[in-house]
Amino acid sequence: MNTQWLFWRNKINYLSVGQIVICLVQLSLDKWLLTTIKKVIKYFAIYEGINYEGDELTKYKKYFGRVIISYHKEHQPTCMYYETIADKLVIEQLLPSIYDG
Repeated sequence: MNTQWLFWRNKINYLSVGQIVICLVQLSLDKWLLTTIKKVIKYFAIYEGINYEGDELTKYKKYFGRVIISYHKEHQPTCMYYETIADKLVIEQLLPSIYDG
């Protein structure tokens, strides 16, 4: 999930080398689970496949799978720039252990 979902590319190239990317998995209509934060380190120019490689930012690892975010998605694209939605992201809960469904 943290590679395939995050770094998959169809036609549009959303990411660039050097960018920090956050992977959120939708739990319900407005609830999202933080699964990873990575820095894009390679671009492969692949369509319909995994187009990037990234290094996980280990200083945030203790939060992966534990942070539930409240966010109402009002856009079609799968990727958004943080600056455009930052004020709409609310940390709802920090779970004591990794989410297990």
